[in-house]
Amino acid sequence: FYCPEGTLTSDPFRNDTTLRPYPCDAGSYCLGGVGSNEVVKADFFYAQPCTEGFYCEVASVSPRGNGLCPPGFYCPEGTAVPIPTPKGSFSLLEGTVSPATCPPGTYTPTIESIECYPCPPGTQCNSDGTFLADVCPPGTFRSTQGLDGLPCMACPQGTWSKNWELREMGECVRCPTGTRCEVDGMKVPCSRADLPTPFEPVVNLDGAPVLAYLHPAEKYPDFVETACRMLNPREVLAVSDEGGYTYVKDTFRQVYFFGELVPPFIDVLGRGAHLRTSVNESLRYAYKPRCYYNPQRFGAAVYQRFRDYYGPQYDIQTGHVHQGYGKAEYEGMFGAGSLYIPLPHGRRFDAAYNCTPGFMLFNETTVSDPGVTVYTEAEFDRAGVQRAIPLGSDQYYPGTCEADVICSSPETSESEPCAEGYVCDERTTIETSGDYQCRGGYVCDFGTTPDHDLEAHFSQFRSLCPEGYFCPTGTGRGQATGKPCPVDYFCPAGTAMPGLGFTASDSLVRNVSTLNADPYYNMVHVTHLGDDDIRVVSDHDRRCFVGIDSDASFRYMTRWEPAEAFSKNPTLPFLNVPRPDALNGDQPFRPVDRLARDGNLRVQDKANCNASLAYTAENVQAELGLALSQIDELAWRKRCLARPAVIQRATEANLDCGRDHKWRLVQDAVDRRECDCLTQTLVTMAVYRLWLCKSPGTDLSEAEWYAAPGALENLGLGAVDPMGVDYAALQAASALAGDENRGIEIVEALTGGRDYWFKRGHPASKLTGRQRLNASDVGSWRDATCSYPRGSVDLEGRERFNMSHGAIDSSLFLPRWARQAATGAPLVDPEETRFPSQGLTLRVGWDPKKDEVVKFESYQKLKAFVEGEFADQLLKPPPGRSGLDPYMYDLHRAVRLVEEYGLELPSFVDVEWRRQVDDLTLEENTAPVPLRMDTCDCERLLKCPNGTQTTSRRGGADEITDCVKTSEVLRRANAIPQSARDYSWWGRKFDEREAQDPETGLWAGRDFFLRNHSDFTELSGDPDSYGVGTLFLRTFETAVLTLDLKDLAANLTYDEHYRLAVYVDCKPCPTQYGCNYEQEPPTCTDYPSEADQTLNFDLCLERNVKRVCLNSTGFFDRDCVKFDAGDPCGIEYYEGDLFKCEQVPYYCDDRPRYKRNWLIPMEYCERNPETLFCVGRSYQDSLNSFHAGKTVVDYELLAGGITTQEAFRQYQGWVSSFAKYGYKCDAIIDDPSSPLNNVTAKVAATMLLNASSFEYSLKPFAKDPVGLDDSYEYEKTITGCCQCEPHSMPEFFNQVAMDPGFLDNKHEEVQIAISALKDTELTVCFELMHGQFYHDFEVGMKRLTTYRNGSAELLVHLPYRAKYTSDKQDPKSAEGKLEHASFLSLLKMDNMEDTVMMPLNLPRQYVRDPQSLPSSDYTVGYSPRFEYDVVIDRPSRPSTSDPCGRLLSAGGGSRFGQVRAAVCNFPFREMKRDLATADINVGLAEETRPDGRGGNLPFMVNDRPELVYPSLAWWRNPPNTGEDLAMEEDFETYTSVWPDEKRFQRPKNIFTAHGDVMDSGFMTENENYFLYMPWLPFFSNCDGYDSHMNFMRLIETHPDCISSHESFENTQYVVQMPGTKDFTFLAPKADTCVNPLVDDYPEIDQVSKFVAGIELRCTYEEEVESPGSAPRWFELAAGIAPFHLTKYPILPSDFATDWTVKRTPTSDPRWGRGYALWQQKDSEKVLPVLVDEIFFSDVGVLPRRVKFYIEYFQESKGQKRLVKAALQFFELCYTKAADQDQTEILEKKGVFFASYGGVRPCNYTWDGHLNDTQYTLEFTFKPAKWIDLLNYFELNGNVYMVFYTVIGVVSILQGMVIWMINRLLTRLRHPPPFHAQTLLAIVTEAPMIGVTLAVIPVSFIIFIIFGWLKSYAAFGWFASDDPEQNPALMNLEGADGNWGDSMALNVQDINKYAYGRTGVCFMAIGIYINLFCSTLIVPNWKADEEEAAAEA
Repeated sequence: FYCPEGTLTSDPFRNDTTLRPYPCDAGSYCLGGVGSNEVVKADFFYAQPCTEGFYCEVASVSPRGNGLCPPGFYCPEGTAVPIPTPKGSFSLLEGTVSPATCPPGTYTPTIESIECYPCPPGTQCNSDGTFLADVCPPGTFRSTQGLDGLPCMACPQGTWSKNWELREMGECVRCPTGTRCEVDGMKVPCSRADLPTPFEPVVNLDGAPVLAYLHPAEKYPDFVETACRMLNPREVLAVSDEGGYTYVKDTFRQVYFFGELVPPFIDVLGRGAHLRTSVNESLRYAYKPRCYYNPQRFGAAVYQRFRDYYGPQYDIQTGHVHQGYGKAEYEGMFGAGSLYIPLPHGRRFDAAYNCTPGFMLFNETTVSDPGVTVYTEAEFDRAGVQRAIPLGSDQYYPGTCEADVICSSPETSESEPCAEGYVCDERTTIETSGDYQCRGGYVCDFGTTPDHDLEAHFSQFRSLCPEGYFCPTGTGRGQATGKPCPVDYFCPAGTAMPGLGFTASDSLVRNVSTLNADPYYNMVHVTHLGDDDIRVVSDHDRRCFVGIDSDASFRYMTRWEPAEAFSKNPTLPFLNVPRPDALNGDQPFRPVDRLARDGNLRVQDKANCNASLAYTAENVQAELGLALSQIDELAWRKRCLARPAVIQRATEANLDCGRDHKWRLVQDAVDRRECDCLTQTLVTMAVYRLWLCKSPGTDLSEAEWYAAPGALENLGLGAVDPMGVDYAALQAASALAGDENRGIEIVEALTGGRDYWFKRGHPASKLTGRQRLNASDVGSWRDATCSYPRGSVDLEGRERFNMSHGAIDSSLFLPRWARQAATGAPLVDPEETRFPSQGLTLRVGWDPKKDEVVKFESYQKLKAFVEGEFADQLLKPPPGRSGLDPYMYDLHRAVRLVEEYGLELPSFVDVEWRRQVDDLTLEENTAPVPLRMDTCDCERLLKCPNGTQTTSRRGGADEITDCVKTSEVLRRANAIPQSARDYSWWGRKFDEREAQDPETGLWAGRDFFLRNHSDFTELSGDPDSYGVGTLFLRTFETAVLTLDLKDLAANLTYDEHYRLAVYVDCKPCPTQYGCNYEQEPPTCTDYPSEADQTLNFDLCLERNVKRVCLNSTGFFDRDCVKFDAGDPCGIEYYEGDLFKCEQVPYYCDDRPRYKRNWLIPMEYCERNPETLFCVGRSYQDSLNSFHAGKTVVDYELLAGGITTQEAFRQYQGWVSSFAKYGYKCDAIIDDPSSPLNNVTAKVAATMLLNASSFEYSLKPFAKDPVGLDDSYEYEKTITGCCQCEPHSMPEFFNQVAMDPGFLDNKHEEVQIAISALKDTELTVCFELMHGQFYHDFEVGMKRLTTYRNGSAELLVHLPYRAKYTSDKQDPKSAEGKLEHASFLSLLKMDNMEDTVMMPLNLPRQYVRDPQSLPSSDYTVGYSPRFEYDVVIDRPSRPSTSDPCGRLLSAGGGSRFGQVRAAVCNFPFREMKRDLATADINVGLAEETRPDGRGGNLPFMVNDRPELVYPSLAWWRNPPNTGEDLAMEEDFETYTSVWPDEKRFQRPKNIFTAHGDVMDSGFMTENENYFLYMPWLPFFSNCDGYDSHMNFMRLIETHPDCISSHESFENTQYVVQMPGTKDFTFLAPKADTCVNPLVDDYPEIDQVSKFVAGIELRCTYEEEVESPGSAPRWFELAAGIAPFHLTKYPILPSDFATDWTVKRTPTSDPRWGRGYALWQQKDSEKVLPVLVDEIFFSDVGVLPRRVKFYIEYFQESKGQKRLVKAALQFFELCYTKAADQDQTEILEKKGVFFASYGGVRPCNYTWDGHLNDTQYTLEFTFKPAKWIDLLNYFELNGNVYMVFYTVIGVVSILQGMVIWMINRLLTRLRHPPPFHAQTLLAIVTEAPMIGVTLAVIPVSFIIFIIFGWLKSYAAFGWFASDDPEQNPALMNLEGADGNWGDSMALNVQDINKYAYGRTGVCFMAIGIYINLFCSTLIVPNWKADEEEAAAEA
């Protein structure tokens, strides 16, 4: 208290006075004696302030007042009442003087705070004294200070947040898969710019699209449908075969659309949210379809990813709404955007997790730009007219997607889609955005997700690499077409690295089941692919066709999945927990029973499921047969529910389609022998077992497991590359190595995250959830002891193995070609695969000369070895190989599969044991086959097959059909059937030789037909399967080869993939020789090199050795007879068969074969030390050289001979030389330094000889040191094999035509007939030109030519019925002889000039022009040449051409059967023929088979006119130059057109030339003016014969002729002399070709006396619709002979003349123009074929029936002579080429024309062409009767002498009879006697004297005429020796004989005119003699009268 002045009392409580003590004020204290309450510090008269830390209430008496300041308060000095701490500060202790502010990170929201509170999660307290925490703004979070610090942390990259007050990092929302969130604190992950845009109409402004609402209506036209579609980017359009863009193939990226808008969401500008594709005929809502533009119809990629990831709106998924997303301003705790929203999301795409996006429409009330005017659409404007309004803004109408709300911000989006070429999982940051590259073979667009399901719009496997390009790892959409397929590779869709054969493996990486991925399973679906392409396809292919169907890409379907089915997002309640809803039931599910009744097939099996049943034990037991405890209530509810998923139909089909078709690609590679999938599968199985045995244990954590040895790589979720090597260095080195050319790229390995997205089994239980091994696993493959049980045993006694059983043994099951390649050690040790705990021994290299076998103790070591070796080989392939080592390649693939699939691998990689029928042997066996072919990789999978190259040399091929053949031959197979070896003709086997030389052991005589039928395997390319033999034909022989090609693979196309080749007198190069035909002469420029060619020859010598024996004297021991008999000193050794190897053309170019070198140790020098070769060399040195190496000795130079045998003979052999120096064959060599020590001399000699070999030198040796003549330098020149080219083939083999179901018209029975014009060796073979068809070719050839089962047949015909003896006699005996003579046709130039047009079947072949490429089109790069060797035809009716064929039965008539049995004894044909059903009419069945060309089989093929039309200049210039020279002055250029005569040279054959004049002068004058041919001219296309109807084949092999043949015994010949034995006037019983059962023209035949003959269907090849330059043969008038026939059969020796003629290849025979034939050409030994006098034709007239009639004279049983030949024309019609006046005459001409229909007009089609050009050739061949022969003057002279003697006698007798009658009837008593003698004297004396006297002057005059006018060659007196250049004046050689002669006369013209002048002289002499004789005979009465008058 204080007492102021005047205080009266000390009692403070007295109230009666004011002068009492007063209390001190609060906040101060008063000690005693205080007089004032004023506080004056330190003046105790005054009140003192309360001590700080204390508070003093009123009347405080102590400095501590009332005590310490309490916590939560502070008390500064003078505190009356404790002051509460303010907000943001605190007071923890008593006596606080001043409050403390809260440090950052804490706050005190109230006063009186004792302590600061930590800033709550979701807020931040960044300053001191914070009393109100700041809420974390959008994009940030904060939990606690200890975890996150003071301020709010930005949501990390990979997340975003639009809400306030996030309390932990986990509340930051994850960015969706396929996006990159590279900004910290992202709050605008997407924006309105990402939302879907409307469809806007566009119009056509000069081809450019402009928005329609920017222009008034109808100012610009609309786009038509096609033009609208073409506005899309090219990459979304499909390219047609013609190169144009046809339809949209990628509708997901389409931006221009054609159709109509779907109401009601359409704004006034004509823009709409939904569009329906339609055309005028299918409109539903609009007046017309229009073109619309919408670049973002689904929204931007970011929006789409948000839409798919977050699914439907929150309230739809959960049943309640969330608080919304934050705005710019915080609206409080309960406002929008407050706190975290637990957004549901689906990490994996699920089509059931779908929603409906919103849309934008124009709002004209909100003007965004008044300066822009837009025009409304009257159709959608309420005003009904178009209005011009200012541009407004778009208003967004959200849909049902949560993304519509998330992306409603107008700000710029902060997230981006995943970069192209990469795959992004959720929460992708800037650091992880490049972690996962796109897998090779696929293209990853912006926003690609890790989904492997194609339903995901941004799945990493959604887009394959486009065809024609390859896409290595990390390829984006923009780079998809950046890497064209390399040259000589093809890149189908999904190609990753063509050089390594890597593809996308689409069905494998997407886990398509084995059954669904199999492209060959269930081939039952008939599918129309367009353009008449109808195929039967498998289930897989049918789905794939739907997957690429453009219509299916526009169609969608709702798929209802059962609710209990596995969910891709099992933690997502919306898709897994039905949510009850009062209105809609269990969302989003529907009851199955209702859906099933609606026809949904996926849930049909649950149609009776009752969803209303309660969850009770009774119902569970009744419905499911389970206890209540075995199923929870949720599962019970879900059993009857299904959830919907909308999916595109094309995508739904592609789910089970391997879109890269790798399975089929691998199978094709296996078939073409470029892939061994079985080997790779077996290696993978072995490697898998090693990995499984050596993998880490199951007790490790995930991190520990991945770090453990042998663990699988922690692979990435995109590209898979388990190799841990330095790829950066390899990439640089690879570029330097040029691997870009093969499409090889090496990328860095990326790891992590794969196990969530892909099933990849790990043995670790913590990783896979697998149970650990239990007792039942002990001893199984799961056991840690790694013991695999034995497999079952098949019927062949072999153990069956698979991934879990048995020892993997590859040796017995690999294909033959793979076993051949797999030389050396086996792939894997079989027993080790059963017990891999000790490691695995594997073959790691291909080189059999190296020990490339390694044992790996663990998978880790194997993996490290394989990775390193594979990487090294990528940079540098192994020596001798152009690619990787196949063993290393397979091991690398095995490691890749193990790393990628782990324990899941057995689901894909395993073997199945199947019972199979071998395509080749037809044997059944059991063998393992890969479970799936698409698990295999093949290095040459995408390499153009052998023998092919890409059409474009710039690359870009997209399928194997772009690989076209080159000239390389890959395989050859003999076209001659093996069974033909047993065929016989007239008792001679086809492979018989004539004689054997006892000296040489060789067949000395010529072959019968087949030579070395199974030899020349070196030319086949597959020595174990094929041989390429020789068919030997002599002159006049014809080989008919019937080939049933119906069983060839349907896609094996003639000329594109294989061909039939005929090589004449040469052997082609071995297979795979690359001849460069652009060089002349052709040579090998690429493969093989000269060194390789020599190596091939040397290898031949090593493979082919022959046994040789020498006797004790060194002489050759024939057949080792003495050696085998026990010659004590005989030596046996083996040497290379040089003769055989020289027959194989190993060298591409001409090679001189130099003398043989004999490589032998120089033992010889010891016996001949004086030889210069041996100077300074001892015997011991020679023996040592055997050990050190062989020394070259020119043994033949020393021997002076040619052959080794001769060398031994001349020098007594080096063996005998041992004896000369005391050699004893049993003497022991005592030389410790020699490897021959302690062996006998005989053994030593044998060893030395066996160590020797031939050397085939390509270079001449050094000069002979002993002075041998240089002429011995080489023996001969071998022509390079590249110059051996196939003979040109008939038109049928060159035409491009297709039968239904095939790509050619050769899949039928095909026949070729090869007729020899000289003795010829033929190689007839099939050649594979395309490496895609190795398997098909091999199977087809085996089926065609195998010994017992082959369908090919061979007939070799040689003439035998014109001049032959008994067929029962031995042809080689003295009693009989087969004379293979033939009747010939003759063409003469004299008959051709202006008389008849040249025939079209002249002898010609087509030869490739120098430096031109081989082709089947002979019109380009080929020139015609005269045919010197053979003519080749394609008979169209096999049954006609081959009388021994299987189409003809043995029962076709008794006589036919007898003759057939005698002629052709083909036992295996009989075996193949079904005698039970065989009938001769089987051949007629050919005519009823459709051939796809509108006709019937067999069909005939006309030769192209430009190839066969000749002119008369052909006579002067045969087709050797490729052009017809009409001008005589051009004739000299003939010599310059031969580029290189060597090219056409062939080995010279020896021909006999009986009586031929070997005079080039004769040939110069006569060679080109006549030609004899074995075939009939003019009939150029007849079924059964084609262009060259061989006359002898016609009469000897035609079935209708054979049936009329008579045997030798039964043949009757014409007895010429009447009255002798067997004489008859009837026709003899002999061969005929007649048809006695059919006679269509009996009256005509009565007139013409011709009987009906056999019929052949023929075709005019002439251009009958237009007139010819001269009458064609069928237009000839009566009496004209178009050609002649030889009356007598001609021997081959007279036909094939071996003249050497200038301007022609020197070794080609001039057949048909020999001197003997020349002598006959104008004689009566040739028979003219005359047009009949009654049945003739005229120009412009077309006969539909031609009759060819021949009669012959059967002179003896085996000798025929033709006596009559005629042509008759029937069924005439006139063509448009006929003149009208001429047709009128023809219609009236002749009674027979009129009687048989006259000449009618031919039938024409609507387009003015003849219906057809066919005609019937009726051929009659019959023996003439005796009386006919008499009339033809064909009988012998004595017959006519007798005949005319008889006539004379008869005449005399007639006179005598008349005289006698006169004598008897005379009335004279003494009639005069008949003075016969006097009469004879009177009659004979004068004529005899007169004739004798007349002969003298006439002979003299004739002699003068001949000497005056004859040529120099005929000894003319005045003729010039060179009449062409210097014609003689005296005999008028230079005078023209024709007014039309405008050129200088040639020798032929001069001779012709000389004959004419001689004839004129003879005519003049004859006229004079006749006139003179007439004056002697006819009395000149006037002269007598005048004479009498004169006398008078």
